[in-house]
Amino acid sequence: MADTDAAAVKAAAEALVPKFQFERLLNQDQAGRRISLLGKINEEPAILSVERAAFSVETPVLASLAQTVTNVSNLGANDIYNWFMASTGIAKSTPSNLKLNLIYPCTAKHIKKYSSQGARTVTETPEIYRDQVRPYMQKQREAGHLDWVFNIIEGRTEQEDVIYREHSGKEDEGFLLLPDLNWDRKTITSLHLLGIVERRDIWSVRDLTKGHVQWLKHMKDKLLEATTMLYPQIEEDQIKLYVHYQPTYYHFHIHVVHVMLEAGGTQAVGKALSLDNIISQLETMDADDAGMKDVSLTYGLGEASDLWIDIFEPLKSERLKRKRDYRSIAATAQARRAAAIPTDFLLPASSIASLPKDVTTVATDSRHFTPEEVVILHADAETILANIASRKWTSLAVTEAFCKSAVVANQLTNCLTEILFQEAFARAVSLDEHMASTGKVIGPLHGLPMSIKDNFITPPHPSSIGMACFANVPTTPAEESVLIKMLHSLGAVIYVKTNVPTAMMMMETINNVWGETRNPHHTGCSSGGSSGGEAALIAMHGSPLGIGTDIGGSIRLPAAFCGLYGLKPSYGRYPQWAGRSGIPGQEFILAINGPISNSLCTLQLYSSAVLSSAAAPWRFDPKALPIPWRAGPHVTPTNRPLRLAILPPAADGLVTAHPPIERALRLTRAALEAAGHTVVDWDTTDHPEIVKMLQAAFFDFGSDPIINPMQAHGEPIFGSMAGYATAAAVGEISAGFTPSKMREMNAARNLLQKRALDQWQRLAADNGSGLDGIVAPVSPWAAPRLGVTNSDKQGRMLQVGFTAIFNLLDYPSCTFPVTRVDAAVDKVRTTGEWTPLNDVDRDLQADYDPAFYHGAPVSLQLVGERLSEEKVLEVTGIVKACLDGAGVNRWRSYTYPAMLNDISTAHFFHVAYDEDHSSQKIFAELDRHPRPHRATTLPTMEPHSSFYAIPAAYALGLVPHAYYLTRMMAASSFQWTNVTPRQNWELLKSKVPAEVYNRCLRARGAHLNALEGFPIFAAAVIATNVAKLPEDDIKSMAYQYLCARALYTVAYVGIKNEALSYVRTGLWGWSLAVPVLALLRSANAGRA
Repeated sequence: MADTDAAAVKAAAEALVPKFQFERLLNQDQAGRRISLLGKINEEPAILSVERAAFSVETPVLASLAQTVTNVSNLGANDIYNWFMASTGIAKSTPSNLKLNLIYPCTAKHIKKYSSQGARTVTETPEIYRDQVRPYMQKQREAGHLDWVFNIIEGRTEQEDVIYREHSGKEDEGFLLLPDLNWDRKTITSLHLLGIVERRDIWSVRDLTKGHVQWLKHMKDKLLEATTMLYPQIEEDQIKLYVHYQPTYYHFHIHVVHVMLEAGGTQAVGKALSLDNIISQLETMDADDAGMKDVSLTYGLGEASDLWIDIFEPLKSERLKRKRDYRSIAATAQARRAAAIPTDFLLPASSIASLPKDVTTVATDSRHFTPEEVVILHADAETILANIASRKWTSLAVTEAFCKSAVVANQLTNCLTEILFQEAFARAVSLDEHMASTGKVIGPLHGLPMSIKDNFITPPHPSSIGMACFANVPTTPAEESVLIKMLHSLGAVIYVKTNVPTAMMMMETINNVWGETRNPHHTGCSSGGSSGGEAALIAMHGSPLGIGTDIGGSIRLPAAFCGLYGLKPSYGRYPQWAGRSGIPGQEFILAINGPISNSLCTLQLYSSAVLSSAAAPWRFDPKALPIPWRAGPHVTPTNRPLRLAILPPAADGLVTAHPPIERALRLTRAALEAAGHTVVDWDTTDHPEIVKMLQAAFFDFGSDPIINPMQAHGEPIFGSMAGYATAAAVGEISAGFTPSKMREMNAARNLLQKRALDQWQRLAADNGSGLDGIVAPVSPWAAPRLGVTNSDKQGRMLQVGFTAIFNLLDYPSCTFPVTRVDAAVDKVRTTGEWTPLNDVDRDLQADYDPAFYHGAPVSLQLVGERLSEEKVLEVTGIVKACLDGAGVNRWRSYTYPAMLNDISTAHFFHVAYDEDHSSQKIFAELDRHPRPHRATTLPTMEPHSSFYAIPAAYALGLVPHAYYLTRMMAASSFQWTNVTPRQNWELLKSKVPAEVYNRCLRARGAHLNALEGFPIFAAAVIATNVAKLPEDDIKSMAYQYLCARALYTVAYVGIKNEALSYVRTGLWGWSLAVPVLALLRSANAGRA
C-alpha cells in the first residue's frame, strides 16, 4: 500500500513540470548555467529554477564529445590558444551553449595545469621571492611564454578583440583593454576586461615600488574612464580593479570586473589583490625604492604547479625536517624550562664561576638561602610534615624553599625537565587555607613537596622520557598517571619533573633533548639512570622525597651513585598505571616505581601513606595488588640474629666490581658478624644466564619503539643503545622474534625464578626463621665517570647485571650508603691478585682510577623475598645500624630510626645520624610495642684523615726537643741529669762549646714555639670538620701548617744571621695565619 502511494506522489509531481506556463525571467547567473523563471501552473503562480547538469564522465561519451559539438564559432586565436562558442544541438538555429578553449599543440605544463589537483596555501617571503621565485619568473619569460602577449601589444594578433588602446606618447603609460575570454561580451554584470600595460619592466605586483604610486593612480583613472566610456550603463563604483599573484603570465596586467561578477577562484583570497590596497600599502613605505618585493605574500597554488613542485614543496619539506630535528625540538623544550624558572632563584654567576667536584654545599656556602630555608631543606619528610601540621611552617614556605633549591640543583647538575612551580605555589596556598580554616590536614602527605620522574604524566606538561618525539607534546587529563592523582589526594605538592636517559633505557642520565645530568657528589661522574635526575636533585637537598621507576636498576643505580636510599618494590605493590614507558606493552620484565630519599624512614612514611587501606591503589590500577602496608616488626622473633647472604664482587658472574665496592662488601660482612648476625653465601651460577636473557629481551622488545622515533627526528644513538639499533636494523621477524620465541623466553624466565626461590628456601636457618635478605653490590662502579658507559660503540659497557638480576626475579631491594672511594685505601688491583673474567671485565677494571674516583659515594643494596618491602626496609635499617656500630667510615650521616612507630626492634640498639650532620638521634625499642625514644641531640662530625694532622703537628714539635737533648748530652760527655732536667741548661752551659749551646738554645726555642702554636692548629682541624668544610680544603690547611712548621724549625735552628732571621719570622706568620683563617672560615660556615 505504501509503495502504491509513493508511486502516485512521484507521478503527480512529474506531471506538474509540463504544465508550467512561462511569464518572465527572474534571474540568470553570470555563467548562464542557472536561471529562475516566473510562471503559472493551473493559474497559480510558480517559480521554476533550471540548472544545467554536470557533464557525463563516461568514457564512450567523452570519446565522442568533440564530434557531437556543432555550430562552432571561433572567438579568437593567438599562438597555440584558440577560443570558440558552440552548441550541443544539431540545428544551426540552436543557441550556443558551450564555450570551448583549445590549446594546440599543448605541453606537459598545460596538462599539469588542467589536471585535477590538490591546492596549497603558501607564504612567499621577500627572501623566497628574491632567491627562487624571481629567477623562476625570468626563466618563464626567457622561454617565450609571453610571445602571445607581445603579439597583442605590438598589433600582430587579436586586434579585433582590442576594445580600447591608450597611447599617451609616453612608453610607460600606454595600455590596452580587451575582454577576458571567460566573459560572454553581453552580460554587463559579468563584465571582465584585462588592462594590459605596454611597459615591459613590470612583471608582476612584486615589481611595484613606492615610486610607482602616481603611475598606478594614473592607470586606475584611465582604466575607469575607458570602461565607463565603453559601457555607459556602468558607473565607477560598480567596477573593481585587482591584480593576481601569482599571475597566469609574468607581464603586468590589471583585471577590470563588475562588482556583481561572481567571486570565483580568480577573485579569491590568496589570488586577487585590490589595486587600491596595493596603492595604499605602497604609500605607507618609507623610501621610493621600497616596494612589494619587501613584503610577504600568501596565496594558493595547485599541487601540480611548477612553483609548488620546484620551490614551495621542497621548502616545506626542509621546514618540516627542521621542525622534526631533535635540535630545534630540544631548543624549544629548554626555552620552556628556562622561562618557567624565577631568575631570583638562580645562584649568582660569582657562585658558580669556579666549582669543586662536590657541589652539594655550594649553595649553602654562597649564603643563597636564608637560615630558615636551610633548616627546611635539611629536614626529613617526617619533620616537614610535623611542622606543617603544627603550623610551625606553612606549606607555601616549604614549597618555595624546595623550588628555589631545585633551581640551584639544576644549575649545578642539570637534573630538571618540566617546571611546575606556579601550580605548586597555588596548591600550597590552597593547603594552607584548608589548614587555617579547619585545623586539619587533608592527608598524610599534607604540604610535602615531592619531585617526580619525567615519565609520570602531569597534564598539560609534556612527558618526554628523553625523546624528541614527546618533548613538546602536551598531555591531557585523560592520560594523567594514577600515582599523581593519588599523591594529590594525599596532600602532596608536585613541583618539578626530573631528567632521564633516552627512553629510560641507559644507566647514565643523558638524552638529546635535555642533556646530561651530573653527580652532585662528584660532577665528573654520572648520577645514574634512569632516575638520575631524581637522585641528583635529592642529593642536592632539592627534594625531600622523589619517585623513580625501575626495570633494570633505574631506582637503585642513581640512588647508589648519589648515596641515597632507593626502594625497588616487587611488581604490583605500588600503582604503575598510566606512566609513559620507553617500551610500551612490554611485560616480559615488569617496570615498577618506588621512592628515593636521603632518609630511610621517609621511604617507610611514603609507603605507609600510598599503600594504606584508605588510599587503596588497587581500586585505580588493575595490576596493583590489594596488599596494604603492614605494621612491624617483620624480623621475628625480635631478639634473634639475622641470617643474610652476601654476594661476591662479581655478583652477576660476568664483570667484577671496582675495589671500593669490594671493600664495602667486606666492611658489611665484618660489621654483621661482629654484631652476631649469620652470613651465608648465595650461589650465583644462574646469574650470567639471567643477565644475558635480560639484555636480549630489552634489545628485542625495545628496538622499534625506541630507534624508529629517534631516527625520525635525527637523534644520534648513544653507545650503550647499540644493541637496540642492531636489533632494529635486523628486524623482529628476521631475528626470529616470533610467538614461539616468546613462549620459550617465558618458560626460561619462570624456571630461573623457581630456582632462585628454591635456593632461598634452602638457605633458611634450622629454626625456621628463613633467609632475611641478600646484601649485594649495585654496580661495578661506585659512580661511573661521565660517558664511560656510552664509550663503547657496541654497548659493552652497559653493565646493569647487579641490579637487573632482581628485576627478573621480582625481588624488592633497597640501596643504602656505606662509604666513599678512598684513593689511599682502594688501590688498583694487580695482575697477580686478580684475573679478569673476560675482555669486558678487563676493560671495565681499566677504567678504575683511584685518584679520579676519590670521594665518590659507595653503596650496596639489601634484597628481600618477593612482596616483602616492609621487611626489606626494616632489615636495611638493621644493617646500617651494624655498620655504624662497627665504626665504618660513613661518607655522610643518615637517619636510621626504627621505622617510625610501627617497628619494634628490641634485638638491637643503634645510633642514627640525620642528613645535615647536625644531630644524632638514639633510638631504643624497650618492648614489643611501638614506642620510639629520642635522646638529647649531640653534635657529631664526620672523621677525616685530616685528624691525623693533630698528632703529626705535636710530633713535629718534639723533633727540635729531641735534637737539642741529644746534642747537649753528647757535647757534655753525658753529664746530664734526668732528676732535674730543667736545670741542665744552667749546669751544662759552661761545659759545652758556645756554638753548640747556642744552636741547641735555638732548637729549644723552636720546640717551645711549636707547643705554643699547637692548640690553635688542633682547634682549627676540629672546627673545620664540624663546619663541614670540603675535605680537600681541610687537608690543604693541615699540609700547609705542617710544611710551615717544618720549614720554621729548620730556619730557627740553622739561621744565625740577624737579617736572615726574618725569614724565620715570616714562616712563623704563615704557620699562624693558616689555622686562624681556617677558624674564621669555619665560623662563617656555621652562620650560613
